[in-house]
Amino acid sequence: KTLEKTVKGPVSYVETSTQLSIHPENETRMFDLYIDESPNQTKKIYQIQNLEYLPENRYSYEEINKIVNKHHLIQRILEPVRVKIPYVELIEFPVNKLRLRRDRMRFLALIESFAFLYQYQRKQETIKNEKYIIADIEDYKMAYELAEDIMAETLSVLHQKSRELLEEIKALDKKNFCVSDIIEKIGWTSLKARRYMKQLIEEEYIEQKAGGQGKRGVYNLCSRKSINKEKLEGLPTPQELNNKLVHLFKGNNEQVKTKGIA
Repeated sequence: KTLEKTVKGPVSYVETSTQLSIHPENETRMFDLYIDESPNQTKKIYQIQNLEYLPENRYSYEEINKIVNKHHLIQRILEPVRVKIPYVELIEFPVNKLRLRRDRMRFLALIESFAFLYQYQRKQETIKNEKYIIADIEDYKMAYELAEDIMAETLSVLHQKSRELLEEIKALDKKNFCVSDIIEKIGWTSLKARRYMKQLIEEEYIEQKAGGQGKRGVYNLCSRKSINKEKLEGLPTPQELNNKLVHLFKGNNEQVKTKGIA
């Protein structure tokens, strides 16, 4: 039966999926993170697996509990305070897509999160009888470094693996290619390659020239299209924002001096 729950926000929500995309209403409220499928990451996983059978090298349950408790205590000392971003009006953002209205809020939330976590290293200010943490340029820098990749992934039409596949197809340097060429080059299974090729076909990055009904599929690149990995164009880099702040601060000082002379 259906159970209804009323939960007071804000909430943290994590969703995993094997689908190439999730519902747009959810997608614009979340950050997309893809698992690391590189050989180096696989080696690290093997090392952790090995520890299970090397008891002298692994953490004891007591040691693990101490680490977990330390993280819990660190979270408990954080006060439920709000964050002020004094340079928020200087944060320009792309305006070419309607969904960017929500994406900008997500970016501001990143800045807010860093300032909140570093609240004991940041300045505080009381505004209308409420305490605020003041976000500084370092919070913007950390948010920018995350957003540069994570939000660019979110704004891209293609799944991360589809983009990787497209790069590999381009590297084949063949006018026509088939699935077996891809499998031979990058070691993917036929099922995996066909799954991401389907998105490339739908978005017209590649097209099928022959095949179907039991015949071998032959494809080629649609040369007119390039990889659509969106960048946050218009969003100032940390250095550009810092320069704006320095210029603004200098201008304010000049106004104060002028008023003083008058």
